[in-house]
Amino acid sequence: MKQISSKSNSIIKKAVKVLSGSSDENLIMVEGHKLLEEALKSGAKVDMLFVEDPSSLRDKTDLESKCYQISRGLMRELSTVKTPNEIIAFLTPPPLPSLNKVLENQGVLVALDRLQDPGNIGTIIRTSEAMGALAVILLEGCCNSNNHKVIRAAMGSNFRIPVFSNIKSEKTQKIL
Repeated sequence: MKQISSKSNSIIKKAVKVLSGSSDENLIMVEGHKLLEEALKSGAKVDMLFVEDPSSLRDKTDLESKCYQISRGLMRELSTVKTPNEIIAFLTPPPLPSLNKVLENQGVLVALDRLQDPGNIGTIIRTSEAMGALAVILLEGCCNSNNHKVIRAAMGSNFRIPVFSNIKSEKTQKIL
């Protein structure tokens, strides 16, 4: 496990860039063991994993090569909550099924139009999973589904049902 002690380290800068939304990389950030477990079960791949205490890895020793031990101060820099979790991960999200394949199935779809509040979107994703929806479709103008607040509010549901982002309204009108 590598140690990072400086805020100016390129790995920390990369993580901060992802958090700010200014990165071109398609990475998502999760905080805590529960969300990390859900993400890994869904097929997400770890890009960077940050811990303050190496024992936080628990049974995830296979992730050590992508793990960085950082100070409490750096953990606060990366965390989106007042009291940081013991583990923060940046992951490549799992591949989504084809939207057309999902639409071929009979069932409930939830489409959101121009919804900007990430907490509301996450809650709707969670509720959609609870009611058995096949997928959630975020039309253009909605907050990005990879936003860390959406992920936190969805509480893992975004890893269990497909969430399609930035879908053009015209495309869905033709399909639906």
